[in-house]
Amino acid sequence: MRIMIIVAMLILAGTTESSFAVGPGKTLTWNTEVDNVVFDGRVHARQGLTCMDCHDEPFQTRKGAAMMKMSEINAGNFCGKCHNGTKGFDSRDPNNCSRCHKKKP
Repeated sequence: MRIMIIVAMLILAGTTESSFAVGPGKTLTWNTEVDNVVFDGRVHARQGLTCMDCHDEPFQTRKGAAMMKMSEINAGNFCGKCHNGTKGFDSRDPNNCSRCHKKKP
């Protein structure tokens, strides 16, 4: 019985972790020449998304695999696949820049 409980707890912990695009309490930050771009997986998880919604398409799971540029995002690639004003906020709208771009400290 004890083993069944431990297995159930491990399965539950695994499924909880996988619901976050980035582990709980963690963010990804890209340092650009102008500012920092911050991705917090909790924001996307709250919208019902899981890691598999973005990995391996449009993002590979390897660190450094995506060399993004705003022109590509605005053309519907990478983040722009969803952030087009229909599924998510529109990355092309200048009023939304600060949602991802944060001033460097």
